[in-house]
Amino acid sequence: MMGTGPVQGMRPPMQGVPIQGGPPQMGGRPTQVPPQQSQDAQYINAFTTLLNTPTYKAQDEEEKKSTIGDFIYNYIVKLSSEDDAPKITGMIIDLPEQDLIDSVKTLAGLREKVNEGKTLLEADGDD
Repeated sequence: MMGTGPVQGMRPPMQGVPIQGGPPQMGGRPTQVPPQQSQDAQYINAFTTLLNTPTYKAQDEEEKKSTIGDFIYNYIVKLSSEDDAPKITGMIIDLPEQDLIDSVKTLAGLREKVNEGKTLLEADGDD
């Protein structure tokens, strides 16, 4: 006899419950964007906007590096500390201009550079 309920030992399907990061459920609510993705998207949009402003484009290389440094500084403070942020920012903006842009155009890239900077500062402190 065919029943309408779930097979013994199986849970009934969870309809309408969003799965973060997964595909949208058929007939359910849309999948919610994880907060981290939203923060990453906001960072990328803000950084891209900065690079496309006429003011930024009119600057020389050193001014551009300083502008990028000002932009990333508050993120670096959150990823490191108040004491290390100026040093790490300086390390990052010392990169050649295109390497700098490529390194910090995403939060993941910025996190990687901050971690490299923290490692260098820790190694320097061991001497």
